Amino acid sequence: MPEHNDFDERLLQRLRAYESRIPDTEVPMTDVQHTRGRFPLAAAAGVTTVGVLAGVLLAFVLLNRPAAPTGESSPSPSESVLPTQSAHPSPSATEGAPSSDATASPPAESPPAEAYSTILLGESGSALGVTSGPSGAVVLGFDETGPTAWFSADGRDWQPAEVPAGLEDMRPTAVVASDRGYVAAMVSCLEGSECFGGELWYSTDGTSWADTGNSIAGGILVHLAAGGPGFVAMAIEPYAAGSPGVTPTVLVSDDGQSWEAGRPSGLSGANVHAMVGAGSQVVALGTQGLEAGGTTDASWTTADGRTWERTDEDSDRAAVYDMAWNGEELLAVGQGSCPDVGLGPQCPGEARLAWRSADGRSWEPVLTDACCGGLSDVIGTGTGWVATVTPGEELPDAPRALAGTTGESRWRAVDFEVDNDVLIESVAFQDGLVLFVGEFRQGGRPQPVIVIANEPLP
Repeated sequence: MPEHNDFDERLLQRLRAYESRIPDTEVPMTDVQHTRGRFPLAAAAGVTTVGVLAGVLLAFVLLNRPAAPTGESSPSPSESVLPTQSAHPSPSATEGAPSSDATASPPAESPPAEAYSTILLGESGSALGVTSGPSGAVVLGFDETGPTAWFSADGRDWQPAEVPAGLEDMRPTAVVASDRGYVAAMVSCLEGSECFGGELWYSTDGTSWADTGNSIAGGILVHLAAGGPGFVAMAIEPYAAGSPGVTPTVLVSDDGQSWEAGRPSGLSGANVHAMVGAGSQVVALGTQGLEAGGTTDASWTTADGRTWERTDEDSDRAAVYDMAWNGEELLAVGQGSCPDVGLGPQCPGEARLAWRSADGRSWEPVLTDACCGGLSDVIGTGTGWVATVTPGEELPDAPRALAGTTGESRWRAVDFEVDNDVLIESVAFQDGLVLFVGEFRQGGRPQPVIVIANEPLP
């Protein structure tokens, strides 16, 4: 994948999803503090060394994850939603009525380059997260001076937003919005590689951000949702998440400014991969560590952020990187278990890419890929879904995103031509526009970028 030594939110997602590599030993539990200003440094045991883990996580999570026992037969091979480099392509999916476990046929041709507009937000840095709210869309990122933010009322005209000063080591991990305002989760990254702790920022309308004075030390604040009681944030212990007896720290707020912290017993042993607000509830998805050893796929739901109900299942998920709700159903994206056939240019075998649910408890697969590709971010558009493709050197000709509906067996390939490499970090939907944000590299220099889809997706 493109070089990205400064910070990579996708890497954090892979870290928290990679439960098979997490040691059984506990690290010190997260220390919750309510302070004004910056939070204290965490103990060394709670530090996430992103740079050191990059190669291991990308290699093993994306292409070499051993298949977990599921008790069900593997689906028949189909032609990949992403380009396959195998010398012998798999047979195409049979056309016909959509099924709940639809196999994706080859993507349609990408729209022409003029169907997209590219906006550079600055001369250096990266855009890491984007969300849409009642006032407009917001983007958070960073440059050499620290965190950066931008705001747009319509998704096309962007202006810088005010952020707290003197926080050079802070980086955003998540940003959400509702009619109660905008909330961002920020973490401290020493020298751009070791990230830990976290604090919560709030904005009324996306044009000016303030530190709420609620912070944690230890662990890492990575999950954020608008829904349920108002807003829910979650910090995990990166090297012990999913271990029996280890419980994530949950912070709950009804207004995005005053937060209450705790460790709900219903999340004990939870390794949460993704979390999203779904109306009156918040849904989390991941794996549950078992006392007897191993893990099981699990989901958790809560109405108040304090009491969580767990549902164990078996959806054959190796990792979930993101989840979205469109008002009617949830869609989670990531990567299913792949055959353990090693790395290389050959197609390693079939894996699932997405799962849907009407209630956050029962999940069914809706898309597969013959080459064990992955999807890293997803957003509902009102007419369907747009999901970004996990970047990687193994599938260099893969589209940047896919667009479709859960009732279709064929999802459209989304790609856009640019002169230099673009790393897409997040996607949002604002006023009919799909917004892709990330990092544009020109002569090796990263710049924050927004790519706007000028025609409807999907």
